[in-house]
Amino acid sequence: MSTPTSENTHQNQQSISQTDTANVLIPTSDKRYDIIITCADGLEAPLQTELGSMDIGCEFKSTGRIAVSASLEQIYKICLWSRVASRVLLPIKKRNINAEYDVAEQLNSLAKTVDWTQWFGLQNTFAIRMSVDKRVQVSQQFAMLRIKDAIADTFSEKHDARPDVDSNNPDFPIYATVNDKHAEIFLDLSGTSLHRRGYRVAMTDAPLKENLAAGLLYTVGWHKTKNSYSALIDPMCGSGTFIIEALLMQCDYAVGIDKAESQFGFYNWQEHDSELWQQCVADAQERFHNGLEQAASGKLPTILGFDADAGAIKATHKNLTAAGLIEIIPHLTLEQRPLSELNIALAKPLLDRKLKRPLIITNPPYGERLGDVDFIKPLYQGLGLTLQQIFAKQKYQPMIGLLAAHVEQADVLPIDNPQTLRCHNGAITVYFRHGQLIRKEGENLITRFEKTEIKVDEAQDFVNRLQKNVNHLKKLAAKEDVTNLRVYDADLPDYKVAIDVYGDYIHVQEWAPPKTIPPETARKRFNLALMGIREVFGINREQIYIKTRARQVGNTQYGNPEGSGQTKESKETSEPKKDNRNRYKGNKFQQAREEAKRLEAQRLAQKKRKLHVVQEDGAYFYVNFTDYLDTGLFIDHRNMRSMIRSASRGADVLNLFAYTCTASVHAALGGAKSVTSVDLSQNYLEWGKQNFALNGIDVTTSRYQFIASDIFDWIKDNSDQFDVIFIDPPTFSNSKKFQGTFDVQRDHVALINRAMNRLANGGVIYFSNNFTKFELDEDLYERYDVTEITEQTIGFDFNTKKPIHQSFEIRHKL
Repeated sequence: MSTPTSENTHQNQQSISQTDTANVLIPTSDKRYDIIITCADGLEAPLQTELGSMDIGCEFKSTGRIAVSASLEQIYKICLWSRVASRVLLPIKKRNINAEYDVAEQLNSLAKTVDWTQWFGLQNTFAIRMSVDKRVQVSQQFAMLRIKDAIADTFSEKHDARPDVDSNNPDFPIYATVNDKHAEIFLDLSGTSLHRRGYRVAMTDAPLKENLAAGLLYTVGWHKTKNSYSALIDPMCGSGTFIIEALLMQCDYAVGIDKAESQFGFYNWQEHDSELWQQCVADAQERFHNGLEQAASGKLPTILGFDADAGAIKATHKNLTAAGLIEIIPHLTLEQRPLSELNIALAKPLLDRKLKRPLIITNPPYGERLGDVDFIKPLYQGLGLTLQQIFAKQKYQPMIGLLAAHVEQADVLPIDNPQTLRCHNGAITVYFRHGQLIRKEGENLITRFEKTEIKVDEAQDFVNRLQKNVNHLKKLAAKEDVTNLRVYDADLPDYKVAIDVYGDYIHVQEWAPPKTIPPETARKRFNLALMGIREVFGINREQIYIKTRARQVGNTQYGNPEGSGQTKESKETSEPKKDNRNRYKGNKFQQAREEAKRLEAQRLAQKKRKLHVVQEDGAYFYVNFTDYLDTGLFIDHRNMRSMIRSASRGADVLNLFAYTCTASVHAALGGAKSVTSVDLSQNYLEWGKQNFALNGIDVTTSRYQFIASDIFDWIKDNSDQFDVIFIDPPTFSNSKKFQGTFDVQRDHVALINRAMNRLANGGVIYFSNNFTKFELDEDLYERYDVTEITEQTIGFDFNTKKPIHQSFEIRHKL
C-alpha cells in the first residue's frame, strides 16, 4: 500500500500513473519528500550551515523553520547527524483557521479530512504533540484531545475499533502546529526532539542547551576545525556543553546514534527502508569509531575548560564519560580555576605554542540566569581586558564568542567587526556576540612620552618642570610596570596643581588660590598649565579631567556619593546622617520600600556615570574622573596594596574604611581565604563589587563579604578573627561616635585597640592615614609590636621627605 507523504507528492504519483503505466514505482533513491526542519528561534542560519555541510539544499521558511526537499537517505542523515535541528516533520495536512473561533474544533475538523487508515494500522500506537503560538487562545491539552478524537473516529468508522495511544514511545508520532493564521499536522519523523543527546547525566545551574551550543559552534566555524582553529578555550565551562559538542563534532559523532534503535518516528512509516537505514547507522558508527580512535591518539585541537566551581568540573567529567568520550579525557585540560586566574591557566599552553588560532567560547552567568545583572557588564569587560593582555604579543588574535542576556552587556567586549545572533537558551532570550579580539595597544601616556622642545609663552617654567618630571618617572614606571602615577605636585608656587596620570587619561587637581592672588590671574595660570599638559603629553581635551579642591567649612566640606566633590577625607560620611539615625525607626515595611528606592536610585545613577578602567599590578579598577573629587583609586597607596596582596595568601583579610575595595581586590587576587570589606557607604561597596567582577572574582560567594556599617559598631559587635587587617581611615569625618565626629589623631588609639581584638595571633594590621601632622600614640608602641613603614609605602612618584601618608605595621607582641 502506498502512503501519501503530502498533497503535492500524492498528486505527483497520480500524474505519473496517468501519463505512463499503472503502478509505476519511483525508486527510493530518487524520490523526494518535502519536509520541514524546525529549530530554536535564532538558529535558522546555523541549521542552514549544517545542512549545507551535508550537501543538502534548504530554504528559510519562517522563524524556526527550514524547508527541505530531501531523499529518504537524506532524511535519515538529518535525523542521525543534525546537531541543531529540533524536529524533522513530514507535512500531512494544512488549513487556514480563524483564531477568533473555537480553535480546538477547527483542529478536529482538519484531522477528520485525513484518512488515517492509509497512514498506520490498528496494530500501531500513536500520540499527539503540539506547538501553539502564544497569540492563539486555546487549551493545548484539549486541542490535542480533539485531534486524537478525530483520528480515533476515522478508525472506528472503517474498522469499528481504535488504535491505542502511547505517549512515551508511539509507533506513529503526530505533531501539530497552530498559529493565528493556519494549522498544520505532520508526521514527526524525528520521534522526539533531536536536541536531547542523552549525555547530560550531571548538571550545573541553568545549563546551556545542547543544540544551542552546537549552533553557536557552527556560527563561528568550528565544524571546519582542520582549517580554522588550533584550540578551544571555555573559561566558564559549567557542565561542559560547549566542550562536549565541540568534541563530538571533532570525533565525527552522529548525535542521533543513541536513539537509532527505537526512538525515531519513521520506523512504522510505510516509506521506511530498513536496509537503507541500517546502512546509514553502520556508516555513522564506523565514522565515530575512526574519529574517536584518532582523537584518543592525541590528534585533536587543544581543549581547555575552566570553572571556579569544582562541582562544574566534576559534572563535565561525568558528561564526557556519558557521551562516550572517556578515552580522550586524558588529552583534555579541565581545571577548577576562577576567571581571575585565566592568565595563569593559559601561560603554559601559550609557551608551548598550542594556542596559535584559538576559539574562546563561553556561556557566562548572565544576570537572569545566575548572577546579579549589575555585575555582568564588569565581568564581560574584565574578561575582554584579560584576553587582550594574555594575547597581546601573539601573532593571531583569538576568535571570541560569548552569550549575554542583554546585548549592551556584550558591547564592552573588545571585538573587531562584532556580529550578534539573537537566540534562546530555553525560555531565556540571549545574544551571541562573536568576532576577532582587538589587539591591545601596549603603550599608555607614560610609555609613549618623548621629551621634545615645547614653547608655551608665559608658562615655559611649568612645561620644562613637567617634562623633566615625566622623563625621569618614565624609566621608573617602566621598571615597576606602573601606569597610574603622580607626575607633578605643586612643584612651582605659581602652578598649584597636582597632575596624576591614569593610563591614557590625565586627572588635574587645582588647589584654590589664596585670597591674595586675583581670580583672573589664577585662572590664567591654570589655563596655561592645561595648555602645557596637552602639549607635553600630546593629548586632546577629552583626555583631561580637572577638579578644584578648596577647604570648606561645616558639613559642606564633605562630599556625598550621589553628587560630585567626594574627597578621601570624607569617605566615611557618604551616607546622609539622617538615614543612619533613623534606619531602624518607624514602619518596617516603609523602611524596606524606602531602602529599595534608594538602592535603585543609586543603581541608576551608577549606570549614568562615566567610568574608565585602569590597570595596577595585574588588577583592573574602575575610576571616575567626573562625579567625585577623588577617582576611586588612591595612587599613593599603590605600594601598600602590593604589601597586602603579598600577605594575603591563605589569609582571612579585613578591610576597614574599604572605600571602592581596591585593597580587597588585591587581597582576593593574592589568594586570600576570605575578604571582608566594611564601609559606611553602600554606594562605594557596590563600586567595590564591580571592581571584583571586573577582575573575574565571584562576588556571590561567601568568601567575599561587603558590609555597609559604621566601622566602630561593626568591630564592637563582630567576633571573627583576621590574619590581615587594613585600616585607612579619613583624616576627619562626621560620625555617630565621639561627639558626632571622627578625628584620626584623637581617635586612632580606640580604633586600633578595637581592631587588635579582631587580629589573630601572628596576624598583622596595616594602618595608614593622610594627616600630614599625624603622630602615633606612644601607648600603642608600648602595647603592641609597631613598625613604621611609611618609606616603603610611598611610591617613587611621591616625595618621601614630605610623605603624603604615614603607614604602620602593627602586630601582637610575642
